[in-house]
Amino acid sequence: MIDEKEMLRLEIKEKADELRYRFAKKGMTDIFDIVDDIAILIRQPFEDQDGNKFSGFSSYIEGHFVVYLNTMFSLGHERFTAAHELYHLMFDKEALMREGLMFDEHSETKANLFAAEFLMPEEGVKEFFYKRCTTPLIEEKHIVRIQQHFKVSYSAMLRRLKELRLISEPQYEKLKPICELERAEELKQLTIHEGYEPTLLLPSYKKTIPDRFLEIIIDNYVQGRISYGKFATLLSFIDKTPQDLGYAPPEV
Repeated sequence: MIDEKEMLRLEIKEKADELRYRFAKKGMTDIFDIVDDIAILIRQPFEDQDGNKFSGFSSYIEGHFVVYLNTMFSLGHERFTAAHELYHLMFDKEALMREGLMFDEHSETKANLFAAEFLMPEEGVKEFFYKRCTTPLIEEKHIVRIQQHFKVSYSAMLRRLKELRLISEPQYEKLKPICELERAEELKQLTIHEGYEPTLLLPSYKKTIPDRFLEIIIDNYVQGRISYGKFATLLSFIDKTPQDLGYAPPEV
């Protein structure tokens, strides 16, 4: 019987391997640098007045691809989101240009598969696992070590190990509880005890935008390509208003 899920994974794996190699030839291995190379990357903390927040999104704004990442999530989570959005940028270009945002559930599934394959390549994970996990008893500390090597969240790494059949379902269930919210401090302390900074477990709260993003917005407004309202909306991504830049509302 054909395993359709595995067939899809292998299809996505091929794309991830090819893309990773393409950027590696350019000397680019960090996921944020890669996304920034092909889109306008904005990293900002965001939470609405009700406490709701989203991981990130890709869009197509005034002729440019834009990726927004919410730095209120842990750095490991944010890196996975960046790889997820990389899939949309590379393989959903036409849909993004047409719709502005991605809402297709099947594409979202592919993007999640891609993020796992891109950040945690099968061959690399298996090699690291067999070299560093030489005991039949796999403990939480082993997952932390692998997680830190591939710079992802504990939960993403654990899922990947199960997916690659490096751990069994019972092992997965046994190792999973420590990444629950109420045990966050315990995971943090285990990470420190293993000799690592808990950076991947925490939000970075970074606020970064490329200079060219601001330049593009201003140029589009000055040249009459976007309205004052659109100008204000785009500037809100970087916590600015037209007035901050010296542009008063047009007279009615």
